[in-house]
Amino acid sequence: MLEKFTFLLLNKKFLPLIAITSAFVFTFVVEFINNRIAMAEQNNPISAEQRMRQEELMHQLSKRIVRRIERELFEREMSHKDFAELINHSQGVVSRWMNGKHNFTLSTLALISLALDIDVLEL
Repeated sequence: MLEKFTFLLLNKKFLPLIAITSAFVFTFVVEFINNRIAMAEQNNPISAEQRMRQEELMHQLSKRIVRRIERELFEREMSHKDFAELINHSQGVVSRWMNGKHNFTLSTLALISLALDIDVLEL
């Protein structure tokens, strides 16, 4: 059965059909993606200025969280390596968090909160 299918694919009569089908599928996928992007832009009427303000606020909140974690680690005389081991993450992950540009997820905040025994809202 596989031999017949391979023969049909390699048969020169079917090559134009395969090329047309591939082009059609590619065109359909590109059009679908462009439509999804357009729909997302229509459903998200946030201005560029609002987006910049939102990103700046997120950055400030992230820095505040990092300062709070750093303060807690200092009081406990813990290094980033110790903290990474405590939460079962790599030191590289903790380092990226501590650079102040990480967008913390609720899951990450809950993990940190439990590990340091701090109310998540105090972070």
